[in-house]
Amino acid sequence: MKCWKWTDKNGYTRQGQPGEMHWGEGVTHRPTGQGTELCTDGFIHAYLDALLAVMMDRVHGGYTAKGGAIFWECDADDDGSLVQADKLGVKCLTTLRRVKPPTVTTNQRVRFNILAMLQILPDAPWAAEFCRWAEGWLANADRSASSASAAYDAAFAHASAYDAAASAAASASSAYDASSAAFASSAAFAAAYDARRRGTLDLIALAHRAVEEEP
Repeated sequence: MKCWKWTDKNGYTRQGQPGEMHWGEGVTHRPTGQGTELCTDGFIHAYLDALLAVMMDRVHGGYTAKGGAIFWECDADDDGSLVQADKLGVKCLTTLRRVKPPTVTTNQRVRFNILAMLQILPDAPWAAEFCRWAEGWLANADRSASSASAAYDAAFAHASAYDAAASAAASASSAYDASSAAFASSAAFAAAYDARRRGTLDLIALAHRAVEEEP
């Protein structure tokens, strides 16, 4: 199964921490433990899509923020693999070769987050207000910092950890920060977390849609 993975500039994941692994061309690793869920020692993390790997790294491993990150094309054994909206977990992974990651702009990240959020917003007055702002941003009718800040304030008043309101707050905040390019994929992460509990969310399709619609 073809997939992709980030490591630090020296080829390590979790260097200096439990579960540290060193990767290179043709290097194969298996999980060190028996965990049954992602983010445990029972799986090695990867991505089924290169673009999603770029979109989500800032809120997952954060390798790109540290500088010099290596992006790997990999082969994984799909036996026992676990696929979730924002990442892949496998039982055996081989890093084949270094490859150039897709290039993503800040506005493409913002669009990705907004598209993800619009999939899971609840039926509530504050959500309708957020949707009006989001639709204006997507249509390039209003991308002002003041409008984004107002949408953030409205959503944040209803936010709690990892629910749809928190996702909306993160998404609005991200757009507000777009002018300074200070942005992480926290809204898409929260949307994926929510989707795990109540259904599915195709973040790969949304990532590609965001890049196509925001050249």
